Amino acid sequence: MFVKLAEKIFNNSPFELALIGEVISGYINQEEITIEYLEKTTCILPINLQNRLGLQKHGRELSNQLRLFDFNAH
Repeated sequence: MFVKLAEKIFNNSPFELALIGEVISGYINQEEITIEYLEKTTCILPINLQNRLGLQKHGRELSNQLRLFDFNAH
């Protein structure tokens, strides 16, 4: 549900980073995010952030060149 909502929001108001979870505090931003941080949370990244982190072929492809990263998914 959150992923679909993020895709719809991005269509109207592109964001730099989306964090998904019950205890997300927002204490990280697109300039400070690291691959190590991604390994501990669920994020949706737009293409520019994917490129900066070298993650264009990782995660699950969504619409609008967004990618879902959930390294803890089973």
